[in-house]
Amino acid sequence: MLRIILLCLFACPAVAQTVSTPAALQKALQRAEPGAVITLTAGDYGALQWRGARGVTLRGPGVFSGLDLQEAQDLRFEGVRFIYQATAGAPDHARPFVVSASQSVIFENVIFQSGGQIAHPTGYGVFITQSANVALQKSLVTGFMRGLIAQDSQNITVLDSELTRLRSDGLNFAGCQGVIIARNKIHNFTRDPAAGDHADMIQFWTRGTTHPSTDIQIIGNILDVGQGLWTQSVFMRNEAAEAGQAGMAYRNIEIRDNLIVNAHLHGITVGETIGLAILSNTVVQARGAAGAAQNPGLWTPQIRVAETAEDVRINQNVTAKITGFQGQDDWQVAGNLLVQNQHANKAGYYAQVFGQGALAARPDPKVFLLPDQNVGATATD
Repeated sequence: MLRIILLCLFACPAVAQTVSTPAALQKALQRAEPGAVITLTAGDYGALQWRGARGVTLRGPGVFSGLDLQEAQDLRFEGVRFIYQATAGAPDHARPFVVSASQSVIFENVIFQSGGQIAHPTGYGVFITQSANVALQKSLVTGFMRGLIAQDSQNITVLDSELTRLRSDGLNFAGCQGVIIARNKIHNFTRDPAAGDHADMIQFWTRGTTHPSTDIQIIGNILDVGQGLWTQSVFMRNEAAEAGQAGMAYRNIEIRDNLIVNAHLHGITVGETIGLAILSNTVVQARGAAGAAQNPGLWTPQIRVAETAEDVRINQNVTAKITGFQGQDDWQVAGNLLVQNQHANKAGYYAQVFGQGALAARPDPKVFLLPDQNVGATATD
């Protein structure tokens, strides 16, 4: 069952005020007591540097060009826009919006957006490090090189949000404990083929880290290549464990009820893990997004798990292929439906299973749902 982390911020009545200039905002922040609610009228409030803040809500429609939160606690941003105006030559790894060493920070109904006169998206949308109980919900992240990055943090939630027009990764995690990624739409990436980007809609990694990510839920999301170029979808390679680093196996991962329409073999790929459930996902291909080479094996999404993973369940999924199961005693692989779009006279052909709409170059993801067959994803929004 999906665990939603509720962040209760204030115990005292809210003290509300409205500001309309950067100077007025700075004065309000300096005087704000826990429970304060500050409403920003429309306008540009510049870059917000806020250290040691406690128990304050900022409400839009104001715009910030930067954010540097350090040692903050119990903060809430509602309806605010964070807009990064990248300039020519801006570094790919610019971090205009950072949450560091903070606890209980909620972004709700906000927009993180990159603009400016640049040829391809650059910068990070949200960068979270050494923080706990940070949530992005009912929000939009668009136009960056990478959408949201979280490192060395606990209880990170991305819920009911949209990530689009990204160049490389959508969501990227390393060394995080307690991650919930649920009911989001991640779609239409704007990759730069010449840049050599390794694009993943959702990525976890362990290279160079000292502890693995654990207690991860990826539930009810739609990952759709849309009109963009192919990307990898859910990619959780475990580089540290592969290299023999002890104690680096991921732990307690649930990947359930996700609808994945893309054109690369890494549909759901998970490395060395102890406790893994991949349940009721639909992992299929949009042929119009496949690479130019005639290589269906490379361009057809599948489910891939490291053979050394322990305590694994892969049940009730729809996909072209499941790789990794070699009869391991602690694995359960059952009830999966294998489908394909290469041979009309063979079993599992898309048109027979889903209807002709599944053969479109850029299909509507919903055509792949099989609500009456007790298999695959049910996500619809």
